Amino acid sequence: MEKNKALAIAYHDATKHSFLSVRSGDLPLDWEIKPSEYKIYKGCPKTDLGKEMVFPDLAALEAVKKGGYGGTRSVMSIPILAGILHLSYGHTAKKVYPGTTYYLRSSPSAGALYPVEVYLHINGIDGIADGLYHYTPCDSSIYLLRGGDFREIISEATGGDRAILSADLTIILSTIFWRSAWKYKERAYRYCLLDTGHLAGNILAAGSSFDMGPSVIESFVDSDINHLLGIDGEREAAQLIIAFETGKSYIPSLNKVGICDLPKIKDPLGYQGEAALSLINKLHSASSYKDRGEFMKFAGKETLSDDDEEEDKIGDISRLAIPDKVSMPNAKIGDIILRRRSSRDFQKTNIPFAALSLILHYSFQGYRSDITEGGSMLLDTYIVINGVDGMRPGLYCFNRDEGCIAKIKIRGVKDRDLRDEVTYLCLEQRLCGNASAVFFFTADLKNMISRYGERIYRSIHLEAGILGENIYLSAKAIGIGATGIGAFYDDDAADFLTISRTGGKVIYVMAIGIQSNDK
Repeated sequence: MEKNKALAIAYHDATKHSFLSVRSGDLPLDWEIKPSEYKIYKGCPKTDLGKEMVFPDLAALEAVKKGGYGGTRSVMSIPILAGILHLSYGHTAKKVYPGTTYYLRSSPSAGALYPVEVYLHINGIDGIADGLYHYTPCDSSIYLLRGGDFREIISEATGGDRAILSADLTIILSTIFWRSAWKYKERAYRYCLLDTGHLAGNILAAGSSFDMGPSVIESFVDSDINHLLGIDGEREAAQLIIAFETGKSYIPSLNKVGICDLPKIKDPLGYQGEAALSLINKLHSASSYKDRGEFMKFAGKETLSDDDEEEDKIGDISRLAIPDKVSMPNAKIGDIILRRRSSRDFQKTNIPFAALSLILHYSFQGYRSDITEGGSMLLDTYIVINGVDGMRPGLYCFNRDEGCIAKIKIRGVKDRDLRDEVTYLCLEQRLCGNASAVFFFTADLKNMISRYGERIYRSIHLEAGILGENIYLSAKAIGIGATGIGAFYDDDAADFLTISRTGGKVIYVMAIGIQSNDK
């Protein structure tokens, strides 16, 4: 990575795709060393979550809109816990091909490699002993890693977060870098964070649908949480904490256990042919907090004044069309999550403007987080519209707070669809050109890192994953297909969006449209 650059920017630039880089002649994948998607703690006490899962009845759009702003209901029972976990990361489909069988999960993953692991701290759920557990989707079970109450340890590692002290369930998400890097090399860190965000989006939707209050906690002392989980922080590292706040009073333990008092857990992680990931490890270490004094609070993006934009840059403004009542039969959140799939292709046709409006309105309400307030967003959103009724094709920017999208005038481009351009930008994937609308999530990395430090790089990608999952679920609820795109020509995309001159970077892409019948 280049000297004198923030490590996050140097990493981002070093892992860019270009027309030449994707044709550089990399060796084919070594399928003999493909890492397993499962981590099994053999010999640890096991709790089978059983087949009797309880799913929430809330309408999918309302569940997505809540974003963790639910109530303070307790998890209470094994069937409810089982339902939350299954909707978050459980098996939902089986694919059989010559010589291989694999399972899809409720949360999408780049290349179906599933680098995210789910750990649980449980306190006060009927039928389950208090302690730290690991969830395994392959047998729908949780394995006890440490018995006891570790809420004080987790809370102290997060700077004293009170939600954790009242929580009967706290979920900690980690990523195993090699699972994704086996295929995607050093760019895999981006995908690990995006996958974590998608999974978090499911947890927020499922949890708040039960009238619980799951909140995202991104600031924590990494070494303390990693030690609690028994992972090394290099091959596998904690990325995100979600606490299910109940509002119950916390009674401090008389026999307080400190993080240094915890014995090591035997980690079963081990992969044949695992390669060193120097760029990923350098960035993850640089973005890790060593103590609570480093925690950051996002202050929100500054709003552009009229003088900050060229007068001829912004064109037509369209207000979102949101009906007073949205009737979506059979669109309960549990059913939608279980039926969600990434569209393989789209019909080259239009969707109603009302459909785009619903997706934007319900997906971008914000979510409970320790680093943002009132649902404020880290990312900017651009939309290429190629097939939306009543809208001229072109490039638009989305203003969530104003509830509108504004057309951006691109020099030298008259009103016409941009299907060929979008196809090219997304590594020449035709499904992106066939899509009715394509979302580009962007961020001014240089400015944000200078203000908030390297850690903001994680938060930006986590938010992109959460928003991406919201779009998946909202689109599915109204009969629209969606697909997440993590691979694109970075510099070309930034140039196309007219953000490169101000240091803007493309973080993630989501495409929506009428799904093609081709399987």
